[in-house]
Amino acid sequence: ITLKYISPFSGPECLFGYRADYGSVNKYAVWVDSTKTYAFNFGSVDTSYVFPSAIATDKSKITLSRDGFFYNDTLLRANGNTTVFENTKSALIFAMNTVDSIDNRNVRMQVFNSKIWQDGLTLKQNLIPAKRNSDGAIGMYDTVTDKFYGNSGSGSFVAGPVSSNYLTCSACPTAYPNSSAGSQAITSCYTTRTASCTKNNATTPSGCASVTAYNDCSCDGSTYIQYSNTSGNGDGSTSGTTSESCTKTVKTVTAGSGYYVDGATCPVCPTDYPNSSDGNSGGAAACYTNCGAGTYVSTANAACTNVGIGYYKDAHSVNYGSVSERNQCPAGLTTIGYGTGADEAGDCGRKLHLGDNVLYLRTTQKTTPSLKVDTDNDGTPNLFGNMSTTSHKMSDGVTKSYKSTYNGSTYYIYDDSARLSCPAGQYDIGFSQCIDPSTNGTDNGSWDFTGDTENIGAYSLAEPGTWGVTFRYGKIKGIASCNSTPGTGATPTNENFSQTSTGRYCWCKMTEPVGSKWVFFTDAVAQGYPCDYVCAWGCAHYGQTYSSLREGLFGSVGL
Repeated sequence: ITLKYISPFSGPECLFGYRADYGSVNKYAVWVDSTKTYAFNFGSVDTSYVFPSAIATDKSKITLSRDGFFYNDTLLRANGNTTVFENTKSALIFAMNTVDSIDNRNVRMQVFNSKIWQDGLTLKQNLIPAKRNSDGAIGMYDTVTDKFYGNSGSGSFVAGPVSSNYLTCSACPTAYPNSSAGSQAITSCYTTRTASCTKNNATTPSGCASVTAYNDCSCDGSTYIQYSNTSGNGDGSTSGTTSESCTKTVKTVTAGSGYYVDGATCPVCPTDYPNSSDGNSGGAAACYTNCGAGTYVSTANAACTNVGIGYYKDAHSVNYGSVSERNQCPAGLTTIGYGTGADEAGDCGRKLHLGDNVLYLRTTQKTTPSLKVDTDNDGTPNLFGNMSTTSHKMSDGVTKSYKSTYNGSTYYIYDDSARLSCPAGQYDIGFSQCIDPSTNGTDNGSWDFTGDTENIGAYSLAEPGTWGVTFRYGKIKGIASCNSTPGTGATPTNENFSQTSTGRYCWCKMTEPVGSKWVFFTDAVAQGYPCDYVCAWGCAHYGQTYSSLREGLFGSVGL
């Protein structure tokens, strides 16, 4: 409290204070007596009137706290009691509140201000003399709570001269126009701002090559308080969250290789149409399959099938949802109906019967020299058979060779479907070379299913029961069957199984680049896993690592 005494001092007089009762240990007061010395009460502490030796009658500041009694900010007496206490009675200025009654030992003084702090840190009350405009009443105004206190005792307050420099209220800066009642600094002036919004892009969906557009997003629009700096010309401290973020969802995408676009996602291409261009933006129609020589797609979304006898079709791609057209040979001409013996118009020709064997002659010459046949007897050959000094079988599925001597050299005569005539223990499985299944090392490559993006090792999750192995000389693919027919070792069978998964025994079959017979592998169910997965895994893994299974697969091609 800042005050100035008015003489005379008539005895113990209370400047301010309260106590619950006369013997209370929770009291808080400052007293002055006729000798112009001070005493104070704080909790259970009571001091005598011994300091200072004389009280000046000019303006002075008195502070009472847990630390002690201060006179003009100088400590005159330590408290001696630092115990925290609480009293629910109201404190009075100019008098003492005792048991909710006014102690009339009140003092005559001028009050300039009175402040109450909590723990010495938080200003809870700041009273200054004021005149209420509405009725002219004189009292004390609390700048903290924006409340006017009139006289609670007898008589009335007498106003002093108007101060021009004690408290000046200035308007807050234009950029920070708001403040709370009782604000005493320009740094209490503030404005309300909307938190900044950071817009993040969602991650690229699985299977997609890129995101080409995002849907916009918006933040919650939370606000925060921005206070002025001490100069009023810029930002000071803030209260609340100044920034937020939101995630923009995917609007349009392009798909990666092996995937297609479906809205804002990229599903994997269908099993029979596993290919697509990287960065495509089409639907499922962007997926395609590669049909080999002598095959075509007759029904939309079906797998490639052989063109059939009397037709031909070159290797080509077909998109999902589409079909391809096979070409029919002219009347009187035919083809073997599949593979390289039915992939071009020149394959259309006639059958040459040699005992129980058949060789398909062409209508266009492919090799030099060639077997030439004139069926029109006009002196001009119109049918041709391929000739090579490399050993060949006559035709696919034929075990015998047809040989002729020309210019002193032995030539093998064959059609486009014929396989190489390989040494014993080696086989032509469609890679234009004789493969020895017992060969190890670099020929054995790795077991995999690259072309199917959903796979574990060699077997496909997208199509259970399919498998693949990549060798140095090329890649083979196949299917697996779990059925109730037992087998022995890696022995082929003439039976034609379906791709079932409910049986006990595992069989393997090669389908690309050429087909084999079904070859027995193992008792798959005994291993305790789904048969179609275990069987497909075994066909690939053991096809790569065990020559006996390769012998069964490669050796049964064309039989």
